[in-house]
Amino acid sequence: MENNNSYEEIKQLIEETKKQNEEILKLVKKNHSILNYQRILGYLKILIILIPLIIAYIYLPPMLEKLFEKYQEILSIGVSGPNLNLDSIDFDNLSPDILKKLTK
Repeated sequence: MENNNSYEEIKQLIEETKKQNEEILKLVKKNHSILNYQRILGYLKILIILIPLIIAYIYLPPMLEKLFEKYQEILSIGVSGPNLNLDSIDFDNLSPDILKKLTK
């Protein structure tokens, strides 16, 4: 009789352990999915930062170069700057106003 009782106790303990293991498995799966979402969001954050930097690296230098060329034309810095290199100036394409300033 005692042997049958202990058998029932063991069976009941196994069932309780099985239920607890199932609950733990549910929690582990939930944590795993949360970690996957966090990993994906981490990659998205990196992409949100890197994509504009890459686009700026590609498109910004030509735009700034055009802007500085216009700025230099307005202020005549391109010809009379402190680091004047006469070899790099194309005198055939200079405007008459700049030529007048150079001859003064």
